[in-house]
Amino acid sequence: MTKKKSKKKQSQKRVPQTPEQPILLTTAQAAAYLNIPARTLESWRVKGRYPGPPVARIGANVFYRRVDLEDWVAERVVRQGG
Repeated sequence: MTKKKSKKKQSQKRVPQTPEQPILLTTAQAAAYLNIPARTLESWRVKGRYPGPPVARIGANVFYRRVDLEDWVAERVVRQGG
């Protein structure tokens, strides 16, 4: 019996937009996605003390693109040990 190697790592495709997973997220939705308080995201955006994820401004509204959140998190992965 041979095991098939998982292709999960090779095919990291982004999920298309669905009602359950919109492309544009509000601050509250983005915070929930990142599991951090919404006030933290607001603080990063307003004060600029920490390089938070990029935002999309549409009129007076602020949105976070899901793809930007995924990329932002991926940039912060730290490999420990060896």
